[in-house]
Amino acid sequence: MPDTPRLIHILSSSFWGGREEYALDICRGFSEMGWRVSVFTRDMAAIDTPFRAHGVRVRHLPLRGYADLATVVSLSHHLRHTDALTVVHTHKYRDAFLALLARKLSRRRDVRVVLTCHRVRPGRDTWLARRICRNLHALVFVSRLARKVVGIEYWPGTRSCRHGRTGCHRFRQTVCILCTAVSICRGRVMRRCRRRGRR
Repeated sequence: MPDTPRLIHILSSSFWGGREEYALDICRGFSEMGWRVSVFTRDMAAIDTPFRAHGVRVRHLPLRGYADLATVVSLSHHLRHTDALTVVHTHKYRDAFLALLARKLSRRRDVRVVLTCHRVRPGRDTWLARRICRNLHALVFVSRLARKVVGIEYWPGTRSCRHGRTGCHRFRQTVCILCTAVSICRGRVMRRCRRRGRR
């Protein structure tokens, strides 16, 4: 089914927690909407078992950090042959970095990379963090509090928004909130994702 949209989650954790529960809920919701969903993990039974129990396809990557070239090469090969509408959803800076490199290596500029920020704390202000944020298609927060604490006006990559640059305005348009209780408001969330996908 080449025209079916695809959602790929990347989870590099070694144990089950809030990120994984959040990702599983999203996978279930998008699967109900007709998307093909899958997840890349580090071959951890604690992570793989719940996803497989809900019919989510599980694949494995090393996911060893920023300098993990093996993951970049393997993921780029996968993205090179993926469907036309593919979204890679990451949950850590380092995983977003690897996904962005893999997309570049695969020459699939149509693949979208999303990062969800799960922690309630100010965003990182480093050169690498700013590069990552500038290349994301969307930055997601799990609550209004998280977005407020981070302060989008000062988020890495959007600092120059205070100077009125158009590139930063585009980034601000891709910042959204997707609460952990996604199943409660699933219909509204899916409609938002569809509208963003048409932009």
